[in-house]
Amino acid sequence: MRAPAPRAAELRRLLPAFNQLTASTSRLHYALAERTPASIVLLLLISSWAIGVLVGFTNSAQETRHYFVPVLFVIISALTVQAIRDLDNPKLGFIRPNYQNLEDLRRLIEHDH
Repeated sequence: MRAPAPRAAELRRLLPAFNQLTASTSRLHYALAERTPASIVLLLLISSWAIGVLVGFTNSAQETRHYFVPVLFVIISALTVQAIRDLDNPKLGFIRPNYQNLEDLRRLIEHDH
C-alpha cells in the first residue's frame, strides 16, 4: 500500500526552509575547512619575533629597566596567536559558529510532523 502524497502547500512551506538549510550547511562546512594560510602565520611569527628583539634591545639600552612594554608585547602577541588559532579551529576555541538557523529549521520541521 502506498503512502499518501504530500500536499503541495506543505512542500511550498518547507522548500524555503530546506534551501536555507542547504546554504547554511554549505557555509558551515566551508568555514570549518578554511584555514589561515601558512605564509600569514609565518609572517606574524617572524614579525612578532623581530619586534620582541627590538623591544629587548631598546630596553637594554636604557639605564633603568621598564617591564611595561615587554609585558604588553607578550600579552598582545599571545592574544593575537590565540585569535588566529581560534579562527582556524572554531569547534575548540572561544569563537563559535552560529547554529541558530539550523536549530530553528529543525524545530519547524518537527512542528510540522
